[in-house]
Amino acid sequence: MLRSLLLAMMLAVAARAESLVRPGPEIRTPGETTAWAPLLRRLAARSPIQSTFTERRWFFFRREPVVLEGELRFSRTLGLSLHYTRPTDHTLIIDRSGMVMRDAKGHDRVPPSDNHVAELAESMLAIMRFDLHSLMTEFVLHAARSDGTWRIDLTPRAKQERRILQDITVFGAGDEVTRLIFEHSRRERVEVDITESHTLPAFSAADLKRYFR
Repeated sequence: MLRSLLLAMMLAVAARAESLVRPGPEIRTPGETTAWAPLLRRLAARSPIQSTFTERRWFFFRREPVVLEGELRFSRTLGLSLHYTRPTDHTLIIDRSGMVMRDAKGHDRVPPSDNHVAELAESMLAIMRFDLHSLMTEFVLHAARSDGTWRIDLTPRAKQERRILQDITVFGAGDEVTRLIFEHSRRERVEVDITESHTLPAFSAADLKRYFR
């Protein structure tokens, strides 16, 4: 009896895991978003956020990924700030003005003017804001969930953006985003595991100066 119960539990867990291995059904119309709207509203309301993360960058010419660690900060008004602490100390800021790289001494370097960079920045902000209208406008959406865990797959509609990113997958549990995967190609991707995520009343003046612009 106990063996049968354990087997049933294992099969149930395997079935739940398998249900999130692949993208869910496509969300084509606003009417199909009804089941997802409450979750997206709760995710959109989480701001400002501070999290820690581990990032793995997979390249076709390497067998093992490049591993980076850092802190993520997000504000709906100020944008997204990724402060990398390992292996080097630097910050990537993505906001309405585009992208900027800031070194450990506080010196900024703006990437060369490129429409693709600007579009990528806008896509990243739309994802972090969980603005359903913007997401449906900019991406083809697929969504699936199982017992409190969920995944949302986004494929850019614009051909020029697909040259940079083919697919983006957001995984979560409850009201927390736990993982993001950015597929550049079949052999190149970036995986970001998010931990210790907190919603804050506000960022301190020191954090605003150091991590945003």
